[in-house]
Order: sequence, then structure tokens, then C-alpha cells
Amino acid sequence: MPRYRTVLSSLVCPSSNCTALRTISRAPTSQGIQRFLREALKVIKAGCDLSGDVNRALFCYRNEPLSAFGYKTAEQLVSEGRTEDVLRYVGSLEAGAAG
Repeated sequence: MPRYRTVLSSLVCPSSNCTALRTISRAPTSQGIQRFLREALKVIKAGCDLSGDVNRALFCYRNEPLSAFGYKTAEQLVSEGRTEDVLRYVGSLEAGAAG
């Protein structure tokens, strides 16, 4: 369980002094927070399946600009409610790598 806490902490907030972590601490059952975490984890899991490395998947989720989406990151797209678009994109990368 500690590894997942580390992953979740880095997902929500890269620094230890973070408003998002305080918000989650105060309202862990908030529907908005739970929805964002669910959607973010779907994308990170897909990235991890593709790369085989959770740290690489997290880095890409937060930092890799996607040209197909106007150079926004997967994190930005998830925040905009475009999780399914990102998952289709990752799926196309998998298909390209396999086919």
C-alpha cells in the first residue's frame, strides 16, 4: 500500500506543500476529487501498460505535450474531461507498436 500512496501523492501534487493534497485530506469523498483520481489512474494505468514503467507513465502523464491535442499534457486533458480521448490515443500507440 505505501507504494500506491507515493504514486497518488505524486499524481496529485509534485511538491510536499500543496493545496490539492490539503483539499483531498479535507474532502476525500468529494465526487469531483474521486472522479478526477479515477480518470487520472485510468490514463496512468494505460501508460504503464504501454511503457511497462510506472515512473515513466507518471512523468509522461504530467509532462509530455501531446501534439495531437494542441500540445496539452494528458493531465491537462483529464482535467478538461477528455479522458476517453487520451485513452483512445494511448490505444492507438499500442496498436501502432504491435502492428
